[in-house]
Amino acid sequence: MNDDNFTNLIHQAHKLKSNFKMRSYQIEKRSDQWSSHETRYSNFLENKKQKVVNLDVGGYKYSTLETTLQQVKNSYFINQVLNQDLDTFIFIDRPGKYFSFILNYLRNVNSPNAEVSLVNSLTPLENIHKLDLAIEAEFYGVILLYYL
Repeated sequence: MNDDNFTNLIHQAHKLKSNFKMRSYQIEKRSDQWSSHETRYSNFLENKKQKVVNLDVGGYKYSTLETTLQQVKNSYFINQVLNQDLDTFIFIDRPGKYFSFILNYLRNVNSPNAEVSLVNSLTPLENIHKLDLAIEAEFYGVILLYYL
């Protein structure tokens, strides 16, 4: 092998070594970026976990998501219930008979047909029951429901 070929091979080897170092650095950088994204995604998922709230309303047991109870600002739920330990049943000393209507309303409050759906579910109720439901809606601070 002559000197020119040998010099050329050494030059190519240095070039390959330099490219290898650059690629290794890029892979390491991307790996760090991936780890950072993975950590942020894990934190995001952890924060998005929806907490289940168990309620005992006058002996009736209900389970719902914390976000459902946060649908109406300045309601009883935001001011009273969500300030308590959510890992146990939270007792509310109110008649539980009509609470399912209130809870269903909260679950659908952002739906464009929420009021129509609620009115349809209330249709079989007699007027006296609608009055009881209105009293409960007022207590919980679910004002729109109160006026239906």
